[in-house]
Order: sequence, then structure tokens, then C-alpha cells
Amino acid sequence: MSEEKNELQQDRTLTDADVDAIIDRTFDRFRINVGGGVLALAWKGVIVFIVVVAYYGWKKGGG
Repeated sequence: MSEEKNELQQDRTLTDADVDAIIDRTFDRFRINVGGGVLALAWKGVIVFIVVVAYYGWKKGGG
């Protein structure tokens, strides 16, 4: 059994197309995850800005 396993592992190689596909998939996932984090951070910033402006207006007595 272990001899068969060793033979299978030795025969397996990655082509350039395989490597390119792995790299593309990895970078796509990275871009999606980072993009989602950046959008979440921007959304939180917008919410905090709105709350700060509302508080400033309330303290100044405007409205």
C-alpha cells in the first residue's frame, strides 16, 4: 500500500496552467476578503461621522 502511495505521489506534477489557476484563485479570494473588510470599515466610518455630526448639532442647539 505504501509503495503504491509513493508511486502516485512521485507521478503527480503541476503544470504551469495548474499553478496559474491556483494563484488566480488565491488572489481572487484575497481581493474579495480585503475588499469586504475595506467596505465594512468605510460603512462604519460613515455611521460614526453621521452620529458625530448629529451630536455636534445637538450640543450647539441647532435644529
